[in-house]
Amino acid sequence: MDGDDSGRRSLIRLAGWLVLGSVVVLGFGWVFRDSLTPIATGYMESFWEFLKQTNPLVFFGLFAILPALGCPISPFYLIAPGLYALKWNALGFGLAIGLNISLGYWIASGFMKPLAEKMVARVGQKVPQVSGSEAAKITLAVRFTPGVPFCLKNYLLGLAGVPYRTYLWASWPVELAWALAIVTLGDSIFQGKAGMGLIGGVFLIALILITKIARDRYVTKSDRKEPSSTR
Repeated sequence: MDGDDSGRRSLIRLAGWLVLGSVVVLGFGWVFRDSLTPIATGYMESFWEFLKQTNPLVFFGLFAILPALGCPISPFYLIAPGLYALKWNALGFGLAIGLNISLGYWIASGFMKPLAEKMVARVGQKVPQVSGSEAAKITLAVRFTPGVPFCLKNYLLGLAGVPYRTYLWASWPVELAWALAIVTLGDSIFQGKAGMGLIGGVFLIALILITKIARDRYVTKSDRKEPSSTR
């Protein structure tokens, strides 16, 4: 209990500092916006051109590695539609997600296990208690739990001792489905395809509904059986 309270207080303090820092940066940017806008625009254009010239293997290779170490995944999903065709994004993310969640699992269950334990404890999460028959359900419960960073989900399941094969085949389809929904929607925006946007939007809404149903089925049931195992 004390660990949970300490973790929450740490998160609240971190959130407070982030909000304060954001206010200061935004205020500074607003005051000097006339001078900073051309500079920022130039840097953004140069960075975008650099990304366009980057080999896709580098882009998806970075995705396979960096989120396993704590980097957010959303920037990759938002940038990719402007760089590559939808079919290559589907292939690239399909392979990279498999590598990424595998790397996260090996970090948590291998020689970097103490680091993963510290990261999990720092944010007040609890490692699920997994039995052989419940491994797939616990994996889905963690995957469908909102508010937990992507890398921490990998660490939690790796620390819990979920068998790798179960972990992979219960995790990969869920994460790939979210990637495809966001990338399809982004592709429609970059390409100006209303039909593709409708498909992406319906796909995203369907995933949200599926997540709610799955959370009610797996997460709530897990809470009822093992109150201390879902966080």
